[in-house]
Amino acid sequence: QMGFTEISGDFVQPAFWNMDALFTPQDHPARDLQDTLYLEGEWVPDVPDEVVDRVRRVHEDGGDTGSRGWGGEFSIEETRRLLLRTHTTSMTIQYLAEHPRE
Repeated sequence: QMGFTEISGDFVQPAFWNMDALFTPQDHPARDLQDTLYLEGEWVPDVPDEVVDRVRRVHEDGGDTGSRGWGGEFSIEETRRLLLRTHTTSMTIQYLAEHPRE
């Protein structure tokens, strides 16, 4: 066995998993309407608050990573936006957050 795990997930994802958890700046052009299909509705976080807070801190000032982060204020409204996922990496990062020791 090679140690791979098959991951599946919804096509509709919050900006948190599709963009923020992958450290795409909240003002990055990839978030523009011509590159991302946003949907109606809002994500209600189903992860521990500390996961969202850790991502927020890294965006704002680098948190405890040694990075300076992107600067500015992290928008909770932006992170809750729903979108048609633009790649499957969002599923990988979500799986890693849910299974940190595997």
